[in-house]
Amino acid sequence: MKKISCICVVLLLLSVSGSAVACTGFMSYHNGTTLVGNNEDLSLFTEPRLTIIPPSADGYGRVVFYCKWPFPFDTGSYTIFGGMNDQGLFFDIYSTPHHTITNPSNKPTYTQDIFAYCIRTCATVDEVVAVFNRYYVPYMDEIQGFFVDKAGHSVIIEGNEIIYKQGDFQVVTNFLQSQPELGEYPCWRYETATDMLEHMTEFSLDYFKEICDAVHFEEVPLSTFMLDTIYSYTCDLTNGSMYLYFFHNYTHVMEIKLPEIFDSGYQQYELPSLFITNTSHMPNKPEGITGQASGRINQEYEYSTIGTDDDNDLLFYYSDWGDGTNSGWIGYYHSGETCTAFHEWSEQGTYKIKVKTKDIYGQESNWSDPLPITMPYSSNRPLPQLLMLFLERFPYAFPLLLQLIDY
Repeated sequence: MKKISCICVVLLLLSVSGSAVACTGFMSYHNGTTLVGNNEDLSLFTEPRLTIIPPSADGYGRVVFYCKWPFPFDTGSYTIFGGMNDQGLFFDIYSTPHHTITNPSNKPTYTQDIFAYCIRTCATVDEVVAVFNRYYVPYMDEIQGFFVDKAGHSVIIEGNEIIYKQGDFQVVTNFLQSQPELGEYPCWRYETATDMLEHMTEFSLDYFKEICDAVHFEEVPLSTFMLDTIYSYTCDLTNGSMYLYFFHNYTHVMEIKLPEIFDSGYQQYELPSLFITNTSHMPNKPEGITGQASGRINQEYEYSTIGTDDDNDLLFYYSDWGDGTNSGWIGYYHSGETCTAFHEWSEQGTYKIKVKTKDIYGQESNWSDPLPITMPYSSNRPLPQLLMLFLERFPYAFPLLLQLIDY
């Protein structure tokens, strides 16, 4: 089979505020059929959600993805990242190097989420372009959008620049095609996708899945988290079907059909939970916690434990420090790998610390056996100045006194 023409591919690698995130999207139109594929390369700490919104007087039915944003995801707010609607329109958004956005025509400013608006109200790429031409969108100075419709049209919107497909295919990562000198270019995924599309001999969703696999991320360590392809999906925009994959596992697929999915009304899911199978196991109860069982208040101590999972899934750890505080979920770790956390107590007392784990699908283990902790002394307790000076000069003269005052 010779190479298919009329192909448009977009690859997206984002780098935001010192933490890298990335998305890979691609589409192709052939013989009346439009296919799309996408990787979302982020951290599991973004807590991805799949939201199904039926059609209404307010807008088209749509299947969209939300993730916590911006990093470090401690605001609790969710931002739309991509999806498709029942008119056969697909979109995704991608961060870029900062670039200047101007408003020479003095257009009205759009301050809401223009991507959410477009997927709700637009059916074609032309309608999307008309929306962007109508408004000034100041936050487009660090992102770009990729839109595809079922007729095979696609466009990249960089802000002031609108880039249509030229030739057989179009490839873009997180550099700006209009200003590549601003950074994030060249990109290995750009090169990989271009090569695969130039040599494509099969127009199929299976081949698009292969492209997703070829450019996916897997346990790339960053300053504060691991970067992975947390979900991928391929779409047949012509037939209204989506095939969803989780955590760069391209053997386990979930099929979503539009418009049938809307029959059950509005739905929202924590994305990992959709991939729990009948054979999945919850993680095992963590081993006992090791660390100092007594000490001073206002001094940090180290505690370790080991969690295991019969499915060998990656694990997160959650420590309850017994004083009304916790570590939050930290991770991730491989099954059998030691997790270490640190804590200090601010008040004297006896505490029981415990830990649990969860796997990447959200399944939680039972709590570990508690470790009693006593914090009887304060390192900040004042001593008479003369006694302090004497002990500093003769630290071994009164070992019993030193022990009693925990000096």
